[in-house]
Amino acid sequence: MDVQRISGPPLHLVDPGDIDDLPGPYCMSFEFDLKPLIRSIEAVDLVNPPLVIENGHGTLTIISGYRRIQALKSLKWKKIPCRIMSGTRLS
Repeated sequence: MDVQRISGPPLHLVDPGDIDDLPGPYCMSFEFDLKPLIRSIEAVDLVNPPLVIENGHGTLTIISGYRRIQALKSLKWKKIPCRIMSGTRLS
């Protein structure tokens, strides 16, 4: 069986302080409870890495995975695996 590999931006380990805490222009999240997500990450680890973009101000803006990043910050992860997209790839 021929299985196609899904590829995307490369995976990087990112310092949580480099990620902007605001949801930003790409995602929306309202009044959410992080406890179920935190329990899931503790049980099975992070399954789907967040997608971020370099914003030119020395920080990264979240495209997807806002709640995952907030949960990982609550868990005090020292490095967060993220896919970093360049601004030229996003229209």
